[in-house]
This record gives sequence, C-alpha cells and structure tokens, in this order.
Amino acid sequence: MRLTPPSAAAIVPVMLALLLAPAGLRTASGQGSTADLRRENERLRAENEALRREVERLSAERDRLEARVLELERGVASEPERPADSSAPEKPAPVPAIDPGVFASPRTMTAFAQARYREEFDARPLDFTGPDAAVELRRLEDWRRRTERQLMGRVDWRARIVSISRDGAALRVELDLLESTGERVIGERVTTTVSRAVARALDAMDRRGDLDTPVVVRGLARGTLLVNPEREKVGPFDRPPFVGRFIEFGVILDIQNVGRLRPEPSGG
Repeated sequence: MRLTPPSAAAIVPVMLALLLAPAGLRTASGQGSTADLRRENERLRAENEALRREVERLSAERDRLEARVLELERGVASEPERPADSSAPEKPAPVPAIDPGVFASPRTMTAFAQARYREEFDARPLDFTGPDAAVELRRLEDWRRRTERQLMGRVDWRARIVSISRDGAALRVELDLLESTGERVIGERVTTTVSRAVARALDAMDRRGDLDTPVVVRGLARGTLLVNPEREKVGPFDRPPFVGRFIEFGVILDIQNVGRLRPEPSGG
C-alpha cells in the first residue's frame, strides 16, 4: 500500500555504466547525468507502482487466509495443552532496529531520514562532477538501502479520509496524514487498498458520520527514499518532504485498523 510520493528508489545501474564510460562518451555540459537520473526516477516510479500492485495481491491473500483460520477454528476442537519441549532451542527475541518513537508520525520518520543523511553526507558531500561520480552514486545507493531497511515499523497515526472507491474487488482509500495535533497535512496524499475487515469498519464509520472528522489509522509503515535529480533544496512547500540533496521521502502504508479519534483532554 502506497503513500504518494512513491518511493522505493534505486539509483541507476545504467547510469553507473554511463559514468564509468570514457569521458569522451559523455556530454561536455554534464547534462547526460541529469537526464539519466531523470530517467531513473521515472523507472523507480513505475517500480513503486508495481510494488503497490503486489501489496494489493498480498492483501487479498491475507483475507483468504483469515477466512481459512476462522473456518479451522470453528471446525477443530481445541487440543489439550502439551508440555513444553525443554530441548527445543529458544528463538531470540527480535530487536527493533531503531527507537519506536521514530514512527510517531510521518514527520518523525522524515526527521530520522534527514539525520541519517546529514551523518552520511555532511562531512563529505556528494559530488557527481568529478572522476569518482560512479563511486558517489554507489555511496548514495548503499545509504538509501540501509536507511530504508530501518524505516519499517508499526504506526498509530491521525488521518483524514478523503475518498473511498471500489477498484474491482478491492476497496481503494485516499487519505491525508495529519500532524499529531491539529489538522496540518504531512507529505503527499495516500492512496492505498484495505482488507475486507478494514473496509467494513470504514463503511460503519461512514454511516455514523465518523469520517467527517479526523480518524486514527493503525498498521505498518515503510519509509521510502526517492531519487529526484532536480530536487536540490527544500523549496517553498516541501512536498514531497525533502531529506537531502536529490532525496525525497514517502511512506507505503498497510492499514490494519481504523477508529474514531479520541478528543484531546481539556486543560484545567
């Protein structure tokens, strides 16, 4: 499930080959590198769209498995509890890659990516104009992959539902993610599909009029880092959120639950 801007971004294998080619094969003005980055950006957008379709397929498969689990629970009597096998090795508890507080909102996830960018590139900024341009590209790509692997976690976010529509058997939802307080929109509009259970919850909330105000969405989020060769600085609107030179931030969101937003406690 995807948040716009689409983002799982890899940097040009084709560009690496171009940058490693003899200097005489490149344009003197350096426009070739920009054009290659632009083409790579388009390829990554297409790749992200393919990822969105795969998430939809997995959501349908999850629905099928949920139905099968219910069927088994109804048809199979509970077995007596078996003694624990002391000889079986214990599985180590999973260790979170980063502080769960990073996933408080899309803005805190963006801030984490920005901090990692500064740690990596402030002391030695990226330089695509010299003879080591291919090495620089690999450095940026290695950082992108490492950071994206860290930016996966459970979320509990404020949002405003913008529209709900059918897309074949799937229910497609558009929503704006909001600041933890107030109604300021963060990043680009989300377009995602949801499971049947979430679809039923949204339908019930819509009938009650609960979707006229912000809601809380819970699920899994994955931060994505998209290469934009034309993004040199924040810009007047900062949408998509700016991480660092050439890098923008986005989120793929798997909504597992939607509920009413509890009112803020009154002061005093």
